[in-house]
Amino acid sequence: MKISKIKARIREILPPYAALGLIIMGLTNMIVYYGARIINIELGRPYLDMTGGIDRIIPVVPGFALIYVLAFPFWYATFYWICRMDRERCFRLVATEVVAEVMCGIIFILVPTTNVRPELDANVGNWLLSFIYSTDTPDNLFPSIHCLESWLCYIALKDEESVPARVKDAALVFALLICLSTLLTKQHVFPDVVAGIVIADASWKLGSPAVVRSFRLKHRYQ
Repeated sequence: MKISKIKARIREILPPYAALGLIIMGLTNMIVYYGARIINIELGRPYLDMTGGIDRIIPVVPGFALIYVLAFPFWYATFYWICRMDRERCFRLVATEVVAEVMCGIIFILVPTTNVRPELDANVGNWLLSFIYSTDTPDNLFPSIHCLESWLCYIALKDEESVPARVKDAALVFALLICLSTLLTKQHVFPDVVAGIVIADASWKLGSPAVVRSFRLKHRYQ
């Protein structure tokens, strides 16, 4: 009896469809990100530095490395929250994520990009940014996955009537701070940020209920 209650509780905390959705999103991200990197290395592709005038005047602010890292729990918490609401919301989020990631993967291969990171001194406040630089190679930059995922979290929450307005506002502020952190840590340049937001927004709208209903109606009468 206790075992059945435990199983029921687990299913309540993380329904099977939500677990599957989260796994699919995680695998898609890894396959696209690391797959594109491997392909570009094997093909010996030249990398383009898209650093522009705006990026050259943006200073390095090591403290924003913390915001950059906090993006990960923000994504995981939001995706978990959306996925466990119900199947429809979960499937829309998963479909959006897969479409957006595939689009990024294609761009990563067609337009490999890199940037030149600044030299950091031995200041104690630089340790987290130094760690990021040492563990994350400067490739697969355009579009910014950091900005894409953060903006997707915001728009997914924004479209939910059950989500309190203060949570939506907080998600917007944090998503914008994460986008800013990618610039202030020199992990990305301005075009990377714009492209990440545009792809997230376009992919989400592509899977909107209105678009799906429209497609079904057109298909029905063809």
